[in-house]
Amino acid sequence: MDKLTIGLLIVCTGKYGRFLQNLIDTLSTHFFVDDEVVIYLFWDQQTYHLLLPARFSIVCIPTEHKPFPFPTLYRYKFFVNASEKIHCQYLFYSDVDMILVGDVGREILPGENDGGLVATGHPGFWKGGGSWCTNPNSTAFTEERFWIRYVCGGFQGGERNAYLTACGEMASNIATDEGRGIIVEWNDEMHWNKYVCTRKYKLLTPEYCMIPEQDIREKYKIAHFVPRIIALTKDHDELRRDGNSPA
Repeated sequence: MDKLTIGLLIVCTGKYGRFLQNLIDTLSTHFFVDDEVVIYLFWDQQTYHLLLPARFSIVCIPTEHKPFPFPTLYRYKFFVNASEKIHCQYLFYSDVDMILVGDVGREILPGENDGGLVATGHPGFWKGGGSWCTNPNSTAFTEERFWIRYVCGGFQGGERNAYLTACGEMASNIATDEGRGIIVEWNDEMHWNKYVCTRKYKLLTPEYCMIPEQDIREKYKIAHFVPRIIALTKDHDELRRDGNSPA
């Protein structure tokens, strides 16, 4: 089996540096274990003493830290601006405050009819609903007839070119909104849902962006899924205090 080169985009500025090594450790054990992985780290040049497995390489892209919500709002712009440095066959984004608890590999790659994109069903809205943008003045506005499946912002990707094309359109839309004085409530996630709702993509279950608490999984009727990636519980207010960014 020929090895693939898998790119992983991580934005890590402000206080979120505390999560980075834990994520990398679990990636080492569980992420595309038979392939080569390139981490594209968008960071604010803090001193990280990272331990990387031999099959991993890292490309550090200096990124100015900005207060909430800009590290999430601008992530697609970060990726597009760095596209000439991104060399891989498949490209994924993960929030830095995640850990892998199960294997994540070629089963997540898009198939021939998936439009080159991969999205993850939002664990809180797997049974329906979602935080769709209802502001008609925003480029993220989504008509109710497209409210079929709401996906999360924490883990996404696909074929390199298809995903970077998506990032380019979303970055442009976010810039248009800013020019109108609009920042939608669930910034990057609302724009991602607007982008994929009228396109083909491979849908991953909430296994790939799971809630840590068992009682909440049961509440949302997703307790039967076996987690592979978990979004860690954290104090958002503390992490965002003094201008530090969210993941």
